[in-house]
Amino acid sequence: MIDPTDVASGWARRLASLRRESARQRRGAGQSDLAEEALSMCDALIRELAGAQLTHDGLRADLRLAEAAWAHLFDVIPCACLLTDGGSSILKANRAAGMLLNVSATHLKGRELLVFSQDRETFRALLKELDRNGSTELRARLTLRPRERKPAVMQLQVVPSPGRDHAWLWIVTPATGADGTPALGIPMLAERDLAGRDTVEAPADDSERVQRVV
Repeated sequence: MIDPTDVASGWARRLASLRRESARQRRGAGQSDLAEEALSMCDALIRELAGAQLTHDGLRADLRLAEAAWAHLFDVIPCACLLTDGGSSILKANRAAGMLLNVSATHLKGRELLVFSQDRETFRALLKELDRNGSTELRARLTLRPRERKPAVMQLQVVPSPGRDHAWLWIVTPATGADGTPALGIPMLAERDLAGRDTVEAPADDSERVQRVV
């Protein structure tokens, strides 16, 4: 990869050489104001380019620091966070997500979040809703099935991932009942399903419909 700083330095050296050549040719032939003006403009442009490059390098350094800080925050935040593509394939997961799903964060990468859902048809409907809404935040309740653990009702907050197209940030927390205690594995009632139809009571098994939180 070409270093722009080296390019600017090379242009400065070339400009100095042109100045010397121009001065040599002007000896005894009169002064050329046009040539000197052109060389002065080139000199000013090279100086501006060098200053812009310094600013660019500073911004890149700041960006690297910000990305490192975000990566650290994402990893240590106490609630489960997962970054997925539009089809629920996990691009990144933090440690809390690994603990919640009983799979290390490293091994979650590349797996589909869909496989951890108790009711996969409901989860697919949720993905379609995300695709329709585009940039809209969506909240839902859904039962997830961690590896080798009992299913648990989770509160999902899904928002578009900043800086990525067709990617979603999932924030997952255990759902709570009316008394504030986690409502783990308890069937739920939903006001309306994803198609906008009124829902009925959840069946005796713990598959349930998504509840949109308006």
